[in-house]
Amino acid sequence: MEETRESKIAAKEQDSPQILTSEADESDNESIGSDESLIEPYFQYCFKIERLLESIGLRNFSVKPIQHGYEFQNCVYALQSTADDAEQYILRVPVLPNFEYHETRCSSIENDAALLGDLEHKLPGLAPRVKAFDATKDNPLETPYTVQTRIPGVSLDHVYDELNFEEKCAIVDQFVGLLSRIESIHFRVAGTFSANPLRWTKIRSVTSGAVLKLFDEGPEEFVSGPKIAEDREGRDLKLFLSSHIEGWICQQKKEEVSLSLPLLPRLFGMLETLGREGAFAAKETPVVLNHWDLEPRNIMVEKVNDAWKICGVIDWDGAMALPRPLARRAPDWIWDYNREGFTGLLDNDHHPNQALSDESKDLKAYFDAKAAATLEGYLEDAYGKGVWLRTIWTFARRGAENCWYVDLLKKLVDDWDAGPAAEDEGVRAFWYYWTLQLKSLVSRWF
Repeated sequence: MEETRESKIAAKEQDSPQILTSEADESDNESIGSDESLIEPYFQYCFKIERLLESIGLRNFSVKPIQHGYEFQNCVYALQSTADDAEQYILRVPVLPNFEYHETRCSSIENDAALLGDLEHKLPGLAPRVKAFDATKDNPLETPYTVQTRIPGVSLDHVYDELNFEEKCAIVDQFVGLLSRIESIHFRVAGTFSANPLRWTKIRSVTSGAVLKLFDEGPEEFVSGPKIAEDREGRDLKLFLSSHIEGWICQQKKEEVSLSLPLLPRLFGMLETLGREGAFAAKETPVVLNHWDLEPRNIMVEKVNDAWKICGVIDWDGAMALPRPLARRAPDWIWDYNREGFTGLLDNDHHPNQALSDESKDLKAYFDAKAAATLEGYLEDAYGKGVWLRTIWTFARRGAENCWYVDLLKKLVDDWDAGPAAEDEGVRAFWYYWTLQLKSLVSRWF
């Protein structure tokens, strides 16, 4: 009998990492028994988890491994109360190869807990809530961890390619609403989120909220200058980008040999040209919340009354406050979905140079119309000068820290030099080049 669309979705839900058996299977135990693993096999590690849950008051919970022991990947476990089906949590244990030797506290655990504490009030019901965490090794796991509430449903990437056009449009409607909610959270300055000095109980963290730390690219004597805090607030987008570029130039001048130093000043010229074309016409640029990885794998959906509903977003690690154009990377997964592909790596746009099907074109047109009607200035930020601004931001934030980045910076300069007549094609070619380079790099890693 031919497999129906509903049966395919049901099969994917069954295979989803969120739908698990009660025991780790044989293949899991084999995969984590290799020398590459930074953690012991699950059949041994599970006893540490049981002791941890007892110590933080989560008694009578079953534990199911979602991801355990793979090299350089965080460990994730589903916790289910045996007394109340509605009480579910996720235990996240980050892989920290150098933690034992260089740190006594894991700042990323504290920062993420503080941010999620803020989001509990600013985006109620949309982000996980922190139940407990420890940023030290002083616990039964002997490593930092976080316990978060579990958002119901499955990740969108397990069902999206099986949805029909009308169902995808319904997801688009909700996704644009999601973007609107996230963008509605404004900040006075741009930066990364850090925890205030905090205290916590073994059950629930008590924090005074996350604070914003200005991006600190550049040598210490530069970033400690009297004007840096004002220049990097982000509301003046041109000044914000220029300050970061200048910081990297000052840093590279301290190096004996720098391949990027001749190229970085070219970014100033690009900003001047974009300014003449109106990229910085707004008197003040809003600084908004940015979830840098808002991909289907991090969007949780649930079927309610025969319709798919977005019920939350996970993996807020690395969220930032950014000037709005830098946060508006177009979600091309909506119309060019490829579950096995890579999109949005290195905070950049992914516009593969390939033809779209009629349905994909219709989906893109539907999203663009919805976004234009809901989000002020979205299309220009997503597809116009904002593409160049986000590219420049990549190097303003990270410089050209290795030969690979230097090659990409050279490619940006070459595409820019192709001139306004070739701008659209140059942008497409540039991102197609990036896509190939990223896939090549990822294939070498894995």
